[in-house]
Amino acid sequence: MNPFRLLFFRTRMLLCHPAFLFLLLLIPVVALINGAAGPVEEKDDTIAAAFCICSPDLSESRYFEDDEEGEPPSREYREDMEKLRDALCNSDSVFRFIPYDSLAEARALVAAEEIECAYLIPEDLFEQLLDGKKKNLIQVLSSPKSTMIPVISEEVYALIFRQLTPSLLNDYLKEESAIAELIPEVITEEEISSLHDTNLHNGSTFAIEFDNAPEDYVIRKQSVLLSPLKGLFALLILLAGFTGALTYYRAAEHPIYAKLSVRIVMILSPMLLAALPVLLCMIVLPGIPGVEHSIPGLALELLRIVLYQLLCLVFLLLLTALIRSRSLIYAFLPVYLLSCLIFSPIFVNAGQFIPFLGKLSWFFLPTYFLL
Repeated sequence: MNPFRLLFFRTRMLLCHPAFLFLLLLIPVVALINGAAGPVEEKDDTIAAAFCICSPDLSESRYFEDDEEGEPPSREYREDMEKLRDALCNSDSVFRFIPYDSLAEARALVAAEEIECAYLIPEDLFEQLLDGKKKNLIQVLSSPKSTMIPVISEEVYALIFRQLTPSLLNDYLKEESAIAELIPEVITEEEISSLHDTNLHNGSTFAIEFDNAPEDYVIRKQSVLLSPLKGLFALLILLAGFTGALTYYRAAEHPIYAKLSVRIVMILSPMLLAALPVLLCMIVLPGIPGVEHSIPGLALELLRIVLYQLLCLVFLLLLTALIRSRSLIYAFLPVYLLSCLIFSPIFVNAGQFIPFLGKLSWFFLPTYFLL
């Protein structure tokens, strides 16, 4: 029997079968249930933290605005604090630092848990740091439920240190280095600061670079809901292959159909039909993690689906060759699919926490589709 003709008739038969049509309909339904319907949500879920520039004793806030007589308060600290304020406000991270000029307002927001925490920064912070004082300079206000304080503090201290390093470098070169006598006659402090900025950003100093880093840190609720979708697609394609294997057991009772080519067609045809709505969902529905909506990205997903189907085909061919009893296959099917949900990284990548489970996941096919 011509395998291509058999594939055609088998595909037409599947399209007329109510149970298989239900399986095909299940694929877009799963996508809709996981939140793919509707526009992509652009809600900004960055973590908000407050900061307030205060007097040295942290008893009152300092405004960096001219008073009625035109004289800005705390002029000797204004430039450093304005730079720090700009750095915090423009911080490119998951934390959003909001300046407040009212201590009472910052305390009230922390108490109401509208912000994660508030940092009270003394206006003479850099002078105290350059004088060698390093502890108990900044006060952190937080609620008892807050768990992000250590991480946010690292971000704040990193920005402070980045602004402090030029002054530390100048002091070292003027007082302790071998070229101390050349400063400022030969090398000015402005030239030192310029060289510091140049070498800080040109890659010549120690730095950490992230490949394929996200351009923003906006956490989308929809992305979280769609995160298991590709794994569920892989599971449904595998389930379609199992339906073909079960059909082959019934057909193989007749000697004409007990051939390898027939077995390949029986298993492959439902997987090909299942792949069509999967690919359509990837094209139409936005926000599916790991799917790039461009021609090269969709071509890569198509290639991934084809390779995954070939892997499922080889697996089911070996399975049907080793297990001759249809009742054993019926018993094996739910156990294997449930194990795929548990051990494959569809919902949770357990291998990150338990290395043994990470190795065990390679025995379940959806893991390879999610590579």
